[in-house]
Amino acid sequence: MKPISTAIALLATLIVLSSLPTQAAVKTKPSAKSKSASVAMEKKIQITFEAIHQAYFHLHSIHLMINTLISASGTQMKGTSELAFIRGKKFLLSQTGSMLPGQNEVFRVVSDGVKVQTYDSNLKQYTEKPYTSSSFPPKTGDILSPGLQLFMPMMSIGKTTQDDSLPPIQPGTAMILRSKIDGQPMELLQMGLQGMPGSKLQMWVNLKTHLMRRFALMMKSPQGMVGIHEDYLIKSINKPIPSAMFRISPPKNAKLVDEFVTPEQQQEQDTTAKYVGKPAPDFTLKDTTGKDVTLSGYKGHVVLLDFWATWCGPCQITMPIFEQIHNEYSDQGLIVVGVNTWDTEKALAPYLKENATKYTFQILVDPATDPNQSVATKLYGVQGIPTTLIIDKNGVVQAYLVGVHEKQNYLNALAKAGINMKTGSSDNPPAKQ
Repeated sequence: MKPISTAIALLATLIVLSSLPTQAAVKTKPSAKSKSASVAMEKKIQITFEAIHQAYFHLHSIHLMINTLISASGTQMKGTSELAFIRGKKFLLSQTGSMLPGQNEVFRVVSDGVKVQTYDSNLKQYTEKPYTSSSFPPKTGDILSPGLQLFMPMMSIGKTTQDDSLPPIQPGTAMILRSKIDGQPMELLQMGLQGMPGSKLQMWVNLKTHLMRRFALMMKSPQGMVGIHEDYLIKSINKPIPSAMFRISPPKNAKLVDEFVTPEQQQEQDTTAKYVGKPAPDFTLKDTTGKDVTLSGYKGHVVLLDFWATWCGPCQITMPIFEQIHNEYSDQGLIVVGVNTWDTEKALAPYLKENATKYTFQILVDPATDPNQSVATKLYGVQGIPTTLIIDKNGVVQAYLVGVHEKQNYLNALAKAGINMKTGSSDNPPAKQ
């Protein structure tokens, strides 16, 4: 996982944790006195947290800049963001900088109260949609401001109640300290988080406005420590903001789209459209005993066709899923076929020997070690593995799935192809070749 993705994933966990009730997870039994002091401190933080929520809830308008620094696995990413908000459906949310390596502006989303426009300069695409009650906070591909995400829902229109609960605090870690930033008195809320060993969450809160001035979060990940640090520089509170800020004039080379599509997504969509709903290209390959097997020989049966390799980590995740599906539905006529591709006999032979009892579905061998000459690429346009196709009993492709998916996604595709998920029946007898 990339550092930025790690940071975002862990932060998403924090936001989910903030909606959960505090759990009593204590490894060592604290004394009655220390427990009482811990509960009292957590209560004080809870009161401050509620005050922060109320401060954001009662804002009429705010305009601020946000400086973000994310550090992960020895990599640092910086970004400068801007938020302008007027109660009454108007807002601006933009980000510039190097939050994504080699890229400058990531996105900008604005609403004039009637229309929401979103522009991505890297994709050179923009969207225009009617404003709805769910338009703010805007849902973006990357978290613009991790700290502010905890409070932005309070600023949205029509909210009369809001869960003010804190993220679950690790007992004994909560404290409130006095601090100053730029000469302004602050309250520093500091705590560890349950479920995140070694984590430390800090929020600097302006004692006068109860708005956040600074946010910091340290977390452990499999790749090492992840740090998120943000400064909120308020330009105005409850003052007029120019209407021009709530409009986007995309450049002429920008394309209006319904949804943003990355080059990788576009390629996948094009490939999917090329195969789904059309007859599966036929081929003949040898199985692990040297016997020729032809795909069209399975006509009359639903086929799960997967392209994989021994060196492919994600393939090792999907293979057990396909074995489960094979065991559950093969006696009802489903054929699971794994085509080993972009691999070598030297790697495949010991792998098959080691996993002879682990994987019992049909394995075929694509002899072409050159991806461009393989069945996977030449006939099925495979650009990355695992790639899995679901083919109905008429030999028509019903699904083209790239990467790792949950088991239910594969079952849904099999149901579309004719497998009865309730009974495991496809109305076909087991196939033989």
